[in-house]
Formats: sequence, C-alpha cells, structure tokens
Amino acid sequence: MASGKVVSLVVSLFVVTRVQSYPSGAPTSVCTTMLPSHPPASPSTSPSIYTVNITANAYKPGQTVSVQIAGNQYKGFLLEARDAGQNIIGSWMSPPSSCKLITCTTGNDAVTHSDNTAKLPSLLYQWKAPSANCPSKVTFYATVVQSEYVFWAMLKSADLQLGR
Repeated sequence: MASGKVVSLVVSLFVVTRVQSYPSGAPTSVCTTMLPSHPPASPSTSPSIYTVNITANAYKPGQTVSVQIAGNQYKGFLLEARDAGQNIIGSWMSPPSSCKLITCTTGNDAVTHSDNTAKLPSLLYQWKAPSANCPSKVTFYATVVQSEYVFWAMLKSADLQLGR
C-alpha cells in the first residue's frame, strides 16, 4: 500500500515538473532560442496568423520605433530586436499593461507578457535604438503564443535600415 502512494507521488511530481508554461512571461533562459517550454509542444509549422510590423523603414541612433504583433488576439509573446549577427540590441520602453520588460543581455532588451490574458493585436511596443554603434540593419523577432500548445517562433519583421 505504501509503495503505491510513493509511485503516485513520484508520477505527480514528474507531471508537475514537465508542464512548464510561463503565464507570467518568458524567462530569460529562452532569450536565445525564443522557444517556450510548453512540453510536448513545438512551434507550429502552418503559416503564421501573426505578423511583426514596424512603423518605420529607417531609424537613427536613439530613435524610438513602434512594433506591433498583428493578427488575432494572443496570450503570450517574446519580442526582441536583433542585428545581422543575431545579437539582441536596443531597449524597450513603457510596455502596455499585462506586459513587462526583461533583460536578456543588457537592460530591458526584450518585452514579454506578464499574465496570460488575451493581448489585442492593436498593442504597440516601443523600441529605442542604441544611441551609438548602431547596426546597418535591425530585424524584430517575435514568438507568439496563441494557446499553451499553439505558437509560432521567431517571426520576423521587415528589416529596419539605419538612416543616414
């Protein structure tokens, strides 16, 4: 009888540790891959119902650019700006409610959800370009979670060019 309880406890602990969704936002441990830990899910292979849109074609050092995840409502996301070498760059400012800033490599360089309530596709995220050493091209990447087991990873925006 006691061994049955031990097996049940071990199985329960295994299930609890295997199901790791992040309703309070993406952890910094996923900044590089941008893959959520929603076992046994993997990114959707169907065409994305989301797009990553930017409000400018070019930027200048220190300029703020608005970024939008367009499409349907979504529950979770991770949004980053990267240079051609895939380095995370710039910083995010003033996230909308139910969103928060996180630090992947340097201060506030990514934005994610802070709860799993539905996010409207009209939300705008404010990215600030570095004030010096700006890359010639910036691309915004987003992983968007529609539900715990349905998500698209590394969706790309159009390139944002450094203006002269």
